[in-house]
Amino acid sequence: MLESVGLRVWVDVEGLYGGEEFWPEVCKAIDAATVVLFVMTRDSVSSPFCRRELERAIAAEKRIVPLCREQVDVDLLPTEVGRRQWIFLRDEDDASVSADALLRAIRADWVWLRQHARLLVRAEEWKSSARDRSLTLRGRELSEAEEWLDRKPSGEARPSTLHHDFIRASRNAQRVRILQVSAGAVIALMMIGIGGWFAFTREIESLNNLSLDDLNKGYVDQAMARLGRAEKLCFVVPRSGDRCNDVAMNLGRTYLDKAQYAEALVRFTRIIEVSDTAGEHDAIDQGFRAAAFQNRAYAHIMLAESRTDQAQRTGDYDLAQSDLDAATRIYEVSPAGAAAKPLGLTRARIDIGRERYREALTELENTAKVSKAPDIDLLLSVTYRCLGDGVKSLESFNKYVGRQLDQDRDPRLIQNQAYYQGVAQRCSK
Repeated sequence: MLESVGLRVWVDVEGLYGGEEFWPEVCKAIDAATVVLFVMTRDSVSSPFCRRELERAIAAEKRIVPLCREQVDVDLLPTEVGRRQWIFLRDEDDASVSADALLRAIRADWVWLRQHARLLVRAEEWKSSARDRSLTLRGRELSEAEEWLDRKPSGEARPSTLHHDFIRASRNAQRVRILQVSAGAVIALMMIGIGGWFAFTREIESLNNLSLDDLNKGYVDQAMARLGRAEKLCFVVPRSGDRCNDVAMNLGRTYLDKAQYAEALVRFTRIIEVSDTAGEHDAIDQGFRAAAFQNRAYAHIMLAESRTDQAQRTGDYDLAQSDLDAATRIYEVSPAGAAAKPLGLTRARIDIGRERYREALTELENTAKVSKAPDIDLLLSVTYRCLGDGVKSLESFNKYVGRQLDQDRDPRLIQNQAYYQGVAQRCSK
């Protein structure tokens, strides 16, 4: 039945041949499983082999779905299984009702659980190789794993101790790699002298400025290539004023323009981490820090709107709200706030995502008094649409499109229209 709806099923009597050391294969299958289905019969409950498999699944913090086929002695079950909600599929039970309940249980928090399985397999490989640093996560994989670790599923499954150890070791390995590159850079710069240092910083600045020209002309891929080269130079040159902050910010915004939100998150997070020690009244550093929080909030919002799972969407909006709060706190104490892009737009997007349309409308009306940002008309349009005012929604949308035709087109135009359609479709249900 499970395979007929597209699920892959593994049982411990398949793929195991005579004379094969079967237990390692069973462990691999459990680690790679999204859900462990324990079919309870009198024989399985009393079987030492089934008990061992259960203990492995419990140790790996897997979601275990107990399926009761026969009445069993609860005292023979591990506490972690006995306390879970059972699904009954005994001879006297309605098979169709049980099948529906089983599929719902298996598919709950599906994306989170699949990542649980993938990371556990990687972590076991790392552990069995004496915790070889070359097997740790890096770059985008590491950022996504850390985001996954922060999310909590609705069921009993949770990250295991090995998950935590592996992701923490990956972050430490990343720091070591950066320090090694930086140390090599210091030695190299000592060898080439101050003149070489200035040459590097001038190249970073030149690449950054050329990339801005590319972006103004619509050459996004070419701009990204230049910024990528500048970013590599930033890793091998000690702090170069604000040049590398500019590179990271422009690269993050370029990734936003290309709808590559996970990559954008990495860049804005890097700015936030680097500026973590900035003085409270250092306007330049605090301005970059606040803008990074604000842009990261936007990336979380757009990621949220790409989700089909409500729990994941809520989690992304929670992260966006946290970043917005951080940006707000900085702008309240720093003069950098005077030149900030209105935070009202971000607040309105979060209100819309959380279906607080009246609050979003108030926020947008107040923001419109101090800003001419074209996104205001787009957000007003979708807000009116969700409030059931089709006339005002159409008027605002026509204003938004008209502004795009009258001036240089916003590189995020297609994304914004997709955002509009997604929200409008959801609130019309």
